[in-house]
Amino acid sequence: MTTTTTASALTELQKIGEIVELAGFGALVAGGVLSIHHYAIAACIVGGDTGPLHLAIALGTPAVALFGPTDPARNGPYGTEDIVLRAPGAVRTHSRIDETHPSMLEIQVPEVFEAVRRRLGVSA
Repeated sequence: MTTTTTASALTELQKIGEIVELAGFGALVAGGVLSIHHYAIAACIVGGDTGPLHLAIALGTPAVALFGPTDPARNGPYGTEDIVLRAPGAVRTHSRIDETHPSMLEIQVPEVFEAVRRRLGVSA
C-alpha cells in the first residue's frame, strides 16, 4: 500500500501544528485512535464535520466545529454553546471529494485558537 501526502494535507498538518504550539499546554492531536472515553473527558474538541466531532458534542464535550462546504444549519451542532467556524465564501455542497475543500483551508489558526478560548471561557 502506498500513502501519498497531498499539498492540502500538508497544509492541514501545518495548521494543526500551529494550534498546538499556540495552546502552549497538553494539546492532543489524534486521528482514529481515541475511544469514546477520550471524547467524553476532553476539555474541548476541534474538528471538521465528522463523526468524532458529533460524538463528542453528543457526550457534552465543548467543541469548535470547522465547516467547509457542508452547511452547519443542516448538520449541526444544534442548540449548543459550541462554536462553528466557516469561511465566509464557502459554497454549500454535500459531494465527496478526495482533497481538502479550499474553503476549509481559509479558516485561519488564530481564529480557531480564539474560538477555543471563547468556548472554554478563557480570557486572552
